[in-house]
Amino acid sequence: MPFYTFGAIFLEFLLRLGALSILVWFFHVVLFRRRWFVATFWVINLAVGSYEIQPVVFAAAAARDWRSVMLAPLQPLYWTNVFEGWLLLRYGWFLPIVFRLSFYLVWHVIYGGLGPF
Repeated sequence: MPFYTFGAIFLEFLLRLGALSILVWFFHVVLFRRRWFVATFWVINLAVGSYEIQPVVFAAAAARDWRSVMLAPLQPLYWTNVFEGWLLLRYGWFLPIVFRLSFYLVWHVIYGGLGPF
């Protein structure tokens, strides 16, 4: 349990929410001078949400499997990441981390404990 708790917080804060917040701040405040916040947030959220599916996309592109490259953004993992970006926008830092912790609890702890893995 401590491993998954640390992993969820690390993944959410450092790899996703931190990157999302810093990039939105940089583009919205520094480059766009506090204009176009909603468009800036969603473009960056869609880009940062693709972090976890990038290895699959790169492997498929290297194998010239363009169908898999085009279908990769339809994976539930990608849309879960985009949803967590929306949670950050709507509710703040706490809820996306709780969402990831609950996801890990169900997927890695409960479901993972049922099989001979």
